[in-house]
Amino acid sequence: MLQPKSIAIIGATERPGLASNLLKACRNVGFIGAIYPVNPKYKEVSGLRCYPRIEDVPGPVDVAAIAVSSRLVIPAVESCGAHNVGGVVVMSGGFGEGEGEGQDQFLALRQAAERHGIPLLGPNCIGYANLPANAAVWGGSTLGTAKPGHVSLVTQSGSPAIAVAAHRFGIGCRVLINTGNEAGLDIATLVDLLVSDEATHTIAVYLEELKHPDLFLRAAANAERAGKPIIVFKGGSTEQGSAAAAAHTASLAGDPQIYAAIFEQAGVVQVHDFDEFLETVYLFSSCTLPKGNRIGVITGSGGLKVMASDAFDTMDLVVPELSEMDQGKLRHLLPTTIQVSNPLDLTAEGLASASIQTGCVDIMARSDSIDLLCIHPLVPHAGLSHASALASKATDKPIVFVMSNASQPAKPDIERILHEAGIPQVHGTLMGFRAVSHLATYTGRRADRQAAQSTHRRVVNEDRARARLTQLKLVLDEKGAGALSEMESKQLLQAYDIPVTKERLAKSSVEAIEHARSLGFPVVMKIASAEIVHKTEIGGVLVNVRSGDEVAQGYDALMARARSAFPQARIDGVLVQEMVQGGVETILGVSNDPRLGPMILVGLGGIYVEILKDCVFRRAPLTARDPEQMVRRLRAFPILAGARGRPAVNFEVLYNALLSLSDLAIDLGPRLGQIDINPFVVSHEGGMALDAVITLA
Repeated sequence: MLQPKSIAIIGATERPGLASNLLKACRNVGFIGAIYPVNPKYKEVSGLRCYPRIEDVPGPVDVAAIAVSSRLVIPAVESCGAHNVGGVVVMSGGFGEGEGEGQDQFLALRQAAERHGIPLLGPNCIGYANLPANAAVWGGSTLGTAKPGHVSLVTQSGSPAIAVAAHRFGIGCRVLINTGNEAGLDIATLVDLLVSDEATHTIAVYLEELKHPDLFLRAAANAERAGKPIIVFKGGSTEQGSAAAAAHTASLAGDPQIYAAIFEQAGVVQVHDFDEFLETVYLFSSCTLPKGNRIGVITGSGGLKVMASDAFDTMDLVVPELSEMDQGKLRHLLPTTIQVSNPLDLTAEGLASASIQTGCVDIMARSDSIDLLCIHPLVPHAGLSHASALASKATDKPIVFVMSNASQPAKPDIERILHEAGIPQVHGTLMGFRAVSHLATYTGRRADRQAAQSTHRRVVNEDRARARLTQLKLVLDEKGAGALSEMESKQLLQAYDIPVTKERLAKSSVEAIEHARSLGFPVVMKIASAEIVHKTEIGGVLVNVRSGDEVAQGYDALMARARSAFPQARIDGVLVQEMVQGGVETILGVSNDPRLGPMILVGLGGIYVEILKDCVFRRAPLTARDPEQMVRRLRAFPILAGARGRPAVNFEVLYNALLSLSDLAIDLGPRLGQIDINPFVVSHEGGMALDAVITLA
């Protein structure tokens, strides 16, 4: 289908639109196979004989493009199936864009293709172009400056495909595919196909919805092993947390966080806006991957040096100090007025000297301290371009020009020099360095992930494993769907080696006093009911209770508040709990995504968790390295690491709790609803779950 020797165009016409664009695209890419226009209204279209029906076409058809009104599409697919057409590209709209009749037609279209076993791309798409094969079933207005290369692009929208094809410097593309509404071939299936294509070195993806995430993640894992970067821009990343979520974890598990988690785990390069997508795809298509993320920067002004340094603070780039040897070489070359550093500001004095430019670029390009060299001029500069072109011949390290938007458009002679030397240009200071960051960090992150592909489970001896599963079976046999009580939840967590508070259930004020004395004052008292999840909202938690009289009064007050707020709820009594003071409140949890399965959460906890939303997700099962990577991505990490002279928390306790939580989520299997541990207080001495809710499905 992607390498056709014959193409039929059903609905062919010379009127401007998709159908006429198809003929232009075939001719523009130099397609040498047979083209069969099909339309009963015409005898000839654009100098080619036109056939009334697909059945009238005299030869075999590898792919048929369908550009007719929506009511004629399904009969056309049926005819293509009967005529043994290799595949169909449905460009027509009116299928699945909304509810009701459109959705019904969408399902009927899918069934028609499946009935005949015919691959279907679309509907509501602009098709595809296979540039090395000189084949284009492309209804877009242009293929622009796209040229044969090793980037394959798959998009759910036509505009991103057109934009990549029309990139100003010409992205070297293998295939451009727009999947449209995906009644047949979808993003995941095509990415999986392209990973196995030897001539595809980089895969670029624009998506709005991932219909088959498991297949996509398997394809991404295969791409990781093959060393093929996948660059993804996901549009439509709005917050979609459930308004009716009973636990914090579920309300935090919105669309952007979940996709970011699975992409990072799968080794996918995720960008966050379309300009960044274009610059990143172009950069990956234009130069070799650096061996690491250490970059050198040469600028032409102090202001640009500051701007570049500011940009690096938001990225995973290392801007190292140059070695003593390199610094000595630069000092020997530069006038004393120019400070030797990285980034290196040549100043106006350095930019006026061809020998200084050539020497500095050569020294930094050859430096063992850096993996990639960025040239960052304010405006196009011929001297730096010549110097970079010379240096590129002496090193296998990538050299990239990061041009400010003030430098557009670059002078033709400068573009020619850089193009002939194979030096890419990315535009926009922040956007350009983001693209550089993606390029520079890909190799290192890939190596880290491959090193972490150990079993997710920690070593648990047979006795502990048996105890875990015994407790798990006890809970699952006794409980139906719904939330476990806090005590039941903690008992299960404890079986999985997650430390919890000491506590006792009291069914009277007398029992409460006895439990408090046994645990030792002060204590915490909580209403005990599986049906009251957010206890603080009804005043259902008392802290720092210091005497028997306060316990008795507290018991009566808690029971009264619970009965008033939830008169129908089953109330087990009052939980009397040891009081834990100090430490940092975190949240640990599991959200069971309907398509992806268990997503493990760590974040800043306490009562502000849903306001600050400082959290990181990973898909279970976790690898041994996942917990540390998750925690380090929190904005609150400096607090955990010991801010303002305070001791760092016990990270091992936190990491082990996350691994155990992953084990529990996997063992629960289809019975997993969600798990919410908030707060899990962690300090220098250790960590402990103060509150927990486990919900069974």
